[in-house]
Amino acid sequence: MKRFLPFFAVLASFCLSLPPVRAESPWDAHGAIALMSDYVVRGFSRSDSGPAVQAGVVVRHQNGFFAGFQGTSVDFPFDRDFPSARDIELQTLLGYGFDLGVAWTVDGQVVSYDYPETEGPVDLSYLEIQATLRYRDQFGLLVSHTDDVFGLDLSDATVAEIYGGLPLSRRWLLFAGVGVTEFSGFAELPSYSYRNAGLGCRFGQFDLRLTYLDSDVIDIPRWGRRVSDHWAGTLTLRF
Repeated sequence: MKRFLPFFAVLASFCLSLPPVRAESPWDAHGAIALMSDYVVRGFSRSDSGPAVQAGVVVRHQNGFFAGFQGTSVDFPFDRDFPSARDIELQTLLGYGFDLGVAWTVDGQVVSYDYPETEGPVDLSYLEIQATLRYRDQFGLLVSHTDDVFGLDLSDATVAEIYGGLPLSRRWLLFAGVGVTEFSGFAELPSYSYRNAGLGCRFGQFDLRLTYLDSDVIDIPRWGRRVSDHWAGTLTLRF
């Protein structure tokens, strides 16, 4: 991870230096920098149950098209027997969104997950298609699909996830989510579910969250360390 600290410093500097978007501009840009006690994705820790840093930015046009880029430090025990392990996960996304009336929004996007400067028996980068239906940015349903699960060409994965938040005040928020991952084409990967719940607090541009995570997933080494009955904290600067 240390060799990628300059990358995160540059990305964070770029995000913080983005010029403010004029009120009459058709463009909107926002970003975030996060410090995490654990980087957990759908029931798996991609930081070996250790801390991680993340930075990203999304640019959106008023016609609905948007693009984004995000970098996250990772640590996969599966990689340690390879000449070069995955140290960083780069996400590049391109999508389109639109409103359904006053309260509902729909987003569709293609996300590329890349792991640069890695060497091993398989190409661990993959593409994922996602669709999200949201209600007032408080509740949402996400469905995603990939036909290349971390380089396993014989396996497809489809995810369905429901999440939501309940504001307790202008500062405090209760949130929860539950998801299911279904595999096809590869019998050795059983389907599983995962869930989370927690408490969030916003002060200024900062967002602090404490999250409880659980799942019934089995170990899939190249996906990371499985997470069960686990707590994680995240401090995020949004701009």
